[in-house]
Amino acid sequence: MNCPVCNKAGLSEDTIHCPQCDSDLSGLLLIKNTQQKYQTIENENIEANKKLAASKKYSLALIFLFSTLFVLGIVFFLWYKNEQDNKYVRNNHHLNNQIDSLQAANQSKTIKINELESAIINKQKSQKIKYCVRKGDNLWTIAKFFYNNPHKHSKIYDDNKSVLEKGLFAGDTIIIKLDN
Repeated sequence: MNCPVCNKAGLSEDTIHCPQCDSDLSGLLLIKNTQQKYQTIENENIEANKKLAASKKYSLALIFLFSTLFVLGIVFFLWYKNEQDNKYVRNNHHLNNQIDSLQAANQSKTIKINELESAIINKQKSQKIKYCVRKGDNLWTIAKFFYNNPHKHSKIYDDNKSVLEKGLFAGDTIIIKLDN
């Protein structure tokens, strides 16, 4: 260090009085120490600012990462919901097709059932039953049993004249025509 008054060189850093001019260098030391402390604080501030800048970059990177993940989560949710909706629509369409197919099959079966019922009714209309007369039977009771109307006894007689000309006896076989 140099003396600022006499410009003596080679003074140690902690010299309080100049040996050549006897100047008080304590104020200079105080200024120098203040400058060193200021420089140290400035360096610490620079390091702290660097750390703060790095911390801000890290924080911004985390915010960006979490924001991106959040947006991706929303996009995935919307995509998944759309896929589920499409799945339900496809499934609903498939079920509607099955319902239409079953309704067509049901209609076809209903038509077939109606045809069979008609055939049964036609068959019953012209159905002939062989009946074996039992003890105690007469045309009146037989007509009541088969036609639910005893007054149709004459129909049974007309259909079986050849057998009934001799009378109605137990063991005789007569024909009952069920034509509604």
